[in-house]
Amino acid sequence: MRILFGKKYRWCTALPAIAMGLMLILPIGNPALGAEGARHLVGTWQLVSWINKQADGSTDYPMGESPVGLLICDAHGNLSLQVMDDFRPTFESGYEQTSLEELKEVYKTYSAMFGAYTVDTTNRTIEIQVRGITNPNYLGSTLTRYYDFGDSTLTLSLNKERTNSTVWKKIK
Repeated sequence: MRILFGKKYRWCTALPAIAMGLMLILPIGNPALGAEGARHLVGTWQLVSWINKQADGSTDYPMGESPVGLLICDAHGNLSLQVMDDFRPTFESGYEQTSLEELKEVYKTYSAMFGAYTVDTTNRTIEIQVRGITNPNYLGSTLTRYYDFGDSTLTLSLNKERTNSTVWKKIK
């Protein structure tokens, strides 16, 4: 019997699934990640901030001043990221009758992607091979992010100058 949640649950049939789950969550080193990348990047990260610093000194918050997000990196080089504005509009006319303007506003307040990643410890960069993303223009591309680690924090930036950065706090 292969019922995992119920009275007819049998450990012997669940062991392969449990072993596979442990393989997915335990940090088994991946040479492509690099020593520092495997040690520090693997885990679940909660978004603290996303700030763009403009050339004129002004600051922009692409997903609001208190964005919500999760970044998950496993030891096998897989990455999943979701970010949304702390205030997302609801559909005034209901989901089925949503206007184009409402869809546009909702689209602007949510961003997600998943793919494979590698770490270059020499240049302090993460290369993300995008397999899925909300912006279809980046599908199949490789995105480079510069990284810095702090005390249980990770900062990812679009450039060396760190003008467009997200800060993440490790939660697992």
